[in-house]
Amino acid sequence: MNIRITQFFISGTIYVTSGLKYPKLVLDKYVFTVTVKYENKTQWTCSRNNSRKHEKRCGARLVTCGKTVHLLNKHNHDPVVDDKELRKMIPQLVTIIRGVQ
Repeated sequence: MNIRITQFFISGTIYVTSGLKYPKLVLDKYVFTVTVKYENKTQWTCSRNNSRKHEKRCGARLVTCGKTVHLLNKHNHDPVVDDKELRKMIPQLVTIIRGVQ
């Protein structure tokens, strides 16, 4: 019998920049921007997905619902935020659901 774990839950910290129109979310030093807002959840894509200046667009995305963050896909680039920038942002403790890929 083969058992495969497809996702796991951990407590973690996300960082948010203030801004009602264009907020940004940082997880694991990667920046995400809002794609779609629904009544009970928000979809985010990696900031490198939207930029024309990057040769390979990143397919990483996540969904937030309350204090839960569901991370989808992996990044195809190195982290873009340094510790100095993180100190300027607002930390929030959340439950992070990561899929095993």
